Amino acid sequence: MLFFGGKGDRYGPLNEFFSATTPVLLILLAIWIYAIARRETGPWFDIVTWLAVGGMAVAATGQFLLIMGGISLGTSFMTGGAGILPVFAQWAALALLAVGRHLLWAPMGWLAIACLGLSALLMAVWGLRLKAAIRPIGVALTLALAAWMGTLVWDLLRNA
Repeated sequence: MLFFGGKGDRYGPLNEFFSATTPVLLILLAIWIYAIARRETGPWFDIVTWLAVGGMAVAATGQFLLIMGGISLGTSFMTGGAGILPVFAQWAALALLAVGRHLLWAPMGWLAIACLGLSALLMAVWGLRLKAAIRPIGVALTLALAAWMGTLVWDLLRNA
């Protein structure tokens, strides 16, 4: 049993599989963005990008190790948490490049800001155990992430 207990137990490995493959796919997008924006940015963007790629690799590796039984669920939370922090920094950089410097499509930057804000809000309500607020904020974050990915793909294809 990885995550769920009882009736939903069979979905635990599937949940963890998607949690592991998502960062791997996002690595490709991060490198694509880097290829587009690196000529217009300084070395700071190189550092932010490669830290985010490393973070996504750490998060994915932790999830795959969890699926294989190599680490505990608690340890996977640590690898996921450590891996996501540089991704948040990358999102802030993307917002700057889109909204502040107009190197990327502005709606992508605004949606990155919304995702960062909703992530912080979700962590706060989770920490305060405000259960009634968790689901609506989680849904809003999911919708913002989906919209962000749509604008990201649109902008990347437009610049390809």
